[in-house]
Amino acid sequence: MNKKLIFLGMLVVLLALSLAFVSCGGTSLVGTWGDNEATLVLLKKGTGAWYGDTLTWKTEKKRLMITWQGELYTYEYNLSGSTLILTDVGGNDGGTTYTYIKK
Repeated sequence: MNKKLIFLGMLVVLLALSLAFVSCGGTSLVGTWGDNEATLVLLKKGTGAWYGDTLTWKTEKKRLMITWQGELYTYEYNLSGSTLILTDVGGNDGGTTYTYIKK
């Protein structure tokens, strides 16, 4: 009986950890990213920097939302290895794609 309870407890812990990892969503985007014009820094705590100014960020449903200089920027993102592709889904640059490489 104790072995079953221990196994069940371990299973519950693993499930909770899996859900926590999925819910934070943006952790795989954490890092320093660069293109020819800018460096995008995304920190674990949901802050970072872009063009030298601070930002806040979060992810939701494969979208990266960045608040920078008082404006909200929303991008669909695709992460493949060390390449981050952002596609603008709002504002004046709708549809524009930006490619960042992890530094």
